[in-house]
Parts: sequence; structure tokens; C-alpha cells
Amino acid sequence: ELINRIVSQTRLARRLVENLLDLNRIEEGRLLPAPSFFSIGELVRACLDDELPTFQARKLRHTLELPPQELLCFGDREMIAQVLHNVLNNAAKYAQTHIALQGTLEGFSEEAGGQLALSVTDDGRGIDLAQQRTVFDKYVKLESQGGGSGLGLYISRQMMELHHGDIGVESQPGQWTRFTIRLPNLFVPEQLPDLTPCQQRRVCILSASKPTGQLLVGVLVEAGLIELSQVGAPAQ
Repeated sequence: ELINRIVSQTRLARRLVENLLDLNRIEEGRLLPAPSFFSIGELVRACLDDELPTFQARKLRHTLELPPQELLCFGDREMIAQVLHNVLNNAAKYAQTHIALQGTLEGFSEEAGGQLALSVTDDGRGIDLAQQRTVFDKYVKLESQGGGSGLGLYISRQMMELHHGDIGVESQPGQWTRFTIRLPNLFVPEQLPDLTPCQQRRVCILSASKPTGQLLVGVLVEAGLIELSQVGAPAQ
């Protein structure tokens, strides 16, 4: 039990530092995703395992329900993990006995892909309507809790906007609160394009904006399709 508490507090301290660094990057316009394809199911389970010491310290039960098929998300894995960690940690602060994590496909087809609505529901005291309107604002705290910065949900929304996704909240005061993360660009592995012809080619990135060109370079390198030596400098 003592080790679980130490692990939980260490992760909280790390999260505070990460949030402050991310806030600085957001305000300077330097927070850019580095997208790649990754298994969303594996990511969700890994984040849940990371939060188990916090759940156990508070004696909270949890459930997980995801779509049965394997799904690949195209996005910045670390950013999306941070958003999920922020939401799970927030739920752990206010839950009384139980946290439910559920994934639902929206507008999805195996031919065209779609998006995943990932909801985290706690059975805590809820959030009134006035607080729901401001919960994603900078430095907003729902109640006085030691160690909190009021930045986690604000940064989570900024990160989801960078992914053209969304994060929202709904609540029944006195009963429950549900945060829902909507992730676009979900695919089944069979529908991914075969980009192996790009290998052994020199690629020059022409983009309407330099950051977009840099992101495309990152995608191709992350996917192992090209090496940096094969890429001409991104040009606007």
C-alpha cells in the first residue's frame, strides 16, 4: 500500500511538470503532434495499468469495454496517452466507488474508418452546469485538492484540437460525471494503404505551411518508410 502511494504521488509530480512544460509550448505555438499508426486498444490498456496504483490506493473498482476488432489510430501516441491519463486521474479524484471506461465507434466503417468515442465515467458528486462551462479553462479547479494545477483538462482540450478531435463533459450533479474523448482517424489494419513503393525514393515535401510539411516528414519517418537522408528540406 505504501509503495502504491509513493508511485501515485511520483506520477502526480511528473504530470504537473509535464503540464507546465506543455503549457509553455502551447503559448509559444511549439506544441505539434508527431503522428504515427498505433493500436488504440493497447494504448488504453497501458494507460489504465499506469493508473491502477491510484485506483487501488482509493479502493476504486473499474471496468473496461472496447470494440472487439483491432483498431489503429493515426495520431501522436504520447499526446493521446497524456489526455487519457489526465481524464483517468481526474476521475480518480472524485469517484466514490467505481470508474467505467468505454469505447464506442461513431460513423465507422471498415472501408473508410471513422472515430472512437472514449468515455470515462465516475460515480462522484458530479459537476453543476456552470462549472461544466469552464472546466476546460486554464487554471480551473473543481475543488481545492493539494498538488493540482488546474491545467490538465485545459491542455487535454488543446491536444485534442491539434488532432481535429474533441473532449467534452456531461454530468448529473450528485450522481456521476462523464468525460468523452473523440478520436478521429481510426482504421482497421486491413484498410491501411501499402506505402512500400515510397521506400528507396527521395522525397521532397512541398506544403502550404512549413509545420505541415514537417509533420508529413515525421509520419513517413515514424512509419519506417523513408529515412531523413532521403528527404529534401520541407519548403513553403
